[in-house]
Order: sequence, then C-alpha cells, then structure tokens
Amino acid sequence: MRFLPDDSSSRLRILREIVGGDIEVVPLLGRRYLVIDEDGKDKAHRPNDFATWLAHQSESITPEDYIAGVAIIVSHAALS
Repeated sequence: MRFLPDDSSSRLRILREIVGGDIEVVPLLGRRYLVIDEDGKDKAHRPNDFATWLAHQSESITPEDYIAGVAIIVSHAALS
C-alpha cells in the first residue's frame, strides 16, 4: 500500500507516474475509484482483466469496453 501526499499537485504527479500518463478516473462502488492512464488502450498496454471486471461490476464502462494498463484503486478522499 502506498500513501499519497496531502497536496494535490504532488498527488497528481505521483498518480501520473504510476499509471504512465494522464489520468482518467473510473467510479467504482463504495466511493472508490480506479485511476488509469486515459490513453492506455492506445499504448502498448495489455488489457487489465481485474480492473475491467471491477469497472463492469460498477457499470462504469460498457460491456464491450475494457481497461488497459496499470489501474490503482483509491478512495474518494484521495481525489479530494
């Protein structure tokens, strides 16, 4: 588990570093979110089956859509 800094600019920088690009936030159940690379499908990333399953369970993406690359689960507080 990694803790994110309190200041938003440092938090955003770290999230971008982890996912490898600009972030996209995908809502999940229970006030949690997936943070992913918004261009993950356009890069040489493999589909992330677990992240895709979570997004499908939350009905955050269409049944034929998928998440590619690194995905981080964060709380609502981490995005505030």
